[in-house]
Amino acid sequence: MGRRLRGGTLAAVHKPGPPLPSMCAEAYREQQVSGLMCDHFNSLRDIDRPRTRFLSVSEAKRLLNAMPQDFRQLARGALYTGLRLGELLALTVSDFGDGQIHVRHSKGGKERTVPLSPEGIEFFDQVTAGKPGDTMLFQQDSGEPWQRIHASRYMARACKAATISPPAIFHDLRRSYGSLLLNRGAGAEVIQELLGHTDLRMTRRVYAHLMQRTIAKVVKKKLPSFGLERSNVRRLKP
Repeated sequence: MGRRLRGGTLAAVHKPGPPLPSMCAEAYREQQVSGLMCDHFNSLRDIDRPRTRFLSVSEAKRLLNAMPQDFRQLARGALYTGLRLGELLALTVSDFGDGQIHVRHSKGGKERTVPLSPEGIEFFDQVTAGKPGDTMLFQQDSGEPWQRIHASRYMARACKAATISPPAIFHDLRRSYGSLLLNRGAGAEVIQELLGHTDLRMTRRVYAHLMQRTIAKVVKKKLPSFGLERSNVRRLKP
């Protein structure tokens, strides 16, 4: 059914229906589609789930050591800031100051500042030393700008050389920045601000399983004792 709009056109009224896999299973039972087609539709079940590859600190160090110097700087920049590749490539020397990075060109169009750790400040002091303020912060040793295809190639090579399995992509450096902070007690709202997510739901969606662990740690560590009397009685094992 549809409803008639001005000008005589019809607009479909969207009504939520059953999930696609369920619809396909029903169609298969009615012999309206093949089993092969159903397998294809079922493979789309996880298409909207975010990638959840997070690097540990030791994996990140191994990966960095397997990279050439100029690309290692770009990767370090991602790990110290959590910036997207496009945001990193748009940085100039003048975007670093007062212990933070000023992100002027973000995915959502909203500027933000990202504070740096002491080691992050030292790193950006090194890569900006002696350079004019309008110089691009990250370039290849040849002076040529980085392209996305370069990031994909160098990440694949470094993962292979460092035996990182499953292999990581460049965007996983950003995800790892968020996960490492979350595991050390940072709240979801803090991660949202640092990563420039426009909606807190996005942050919770990407880091859902890590947040559950963090919540459990907080409860175990922060909830006070209420003077429970100890007992020698133990529950029966199932």
